[in-house]
Amino acid sequence: LVAADLFWLWLYVSRSWQMCQAETRVKPKLFYKRYGIPLALWFSALPIVAALGQLLSPWVRFRILYFANGLVRAAALGTLVYSLSPAMAGRLYELGTHEYRPVNAEEMDKFFQKDDVDM
Repeated sequence: LVAADLFWLWLYVSRSWQMCQAETRVKPKLFYKRYGIPLALWFSALPIVAALGQLLSPWVRFRILYFANGLVRAAALGTLVYSLSPAMAGRLYELGTHEYRPVNAEEMDKFFQKDDVDM
């Protein structure tokens, strides 16, 4: 499991670095610079926690590793929630209202119709 996580870390870091170097637009480049390291730390958390577990005494290992794993998970989810919030998403991602068409009433009615086949 740790080896698979190290593979995902290498894959993420190498692909993110390539994308950041090749990106010419400002917002995507800003995203890679701002969130590249925190998300890389998320992938490196399991190998770090596993190495820490080898160093700790068995009677304190569970509490410390449980706390560290929970802290990393909370930080990663907090980062994702913050970056995808409507206030930040417009600044970080290239979102434009001109790219999307609104749903008209006819399309919306199709969502609320009963299915033709009753089960």
